[in-house]
This record gives sequence, C-alpha cells and structure tokens, in this order.
Amino acid sequence: MGSSHSYLQNLDATAVTPIHWLEDGLCLEVAVPDGKVHMALTHLGVAGSCSQTAYTQFDYKKSIMTPIEGEVTFGVW
Repeated sequence: MGSSHSYLQNLDATAVTPIHWLEDGLCLEVAVPDGKVHMALTHLGVAGSCSQTAYTQFDYKKSIMTPIEGEVTFGVW
C-alpha cells in the first residue's frame, strides 16, 4: 500500500475549470485552477465554457492585471 505522500504527488496540480461571464454582448472565459473555482463562481460568473452557451466564434485572448491573482488571461468570444 502506498503512502499518502505518493498519492498527493499524483494529483494534477494544473487541473482547471472553465468559468465564463457575459459583458457587453461578449462572452469572456477564463481557466480557473480547481482550488479557486468557488471564489471565481462567487465573484465572476458560471462554470462552463462560452461554446457551451452558444458562442461559436473565439475572437482573441486578453490579459489584465488583478490585485489578488496578478496577470489573468481570458478568451473573448
């Protein structure tokens, strides 16, 4: 039986959940680390991608600086 330490090493530290919100007719989507999804849903939008809400054309990526997370890059649909 392996130790819990080896189990923790196998966890995917880069797992993300797409979160999106609507603004001025655009859908904005960001990949949020799974450990911060609750905070993003509380302050930002809803889980899921823009393509799941009928937006079919990805336009560009945009980055902004935030006081808490630093640089955040999101897709504009």
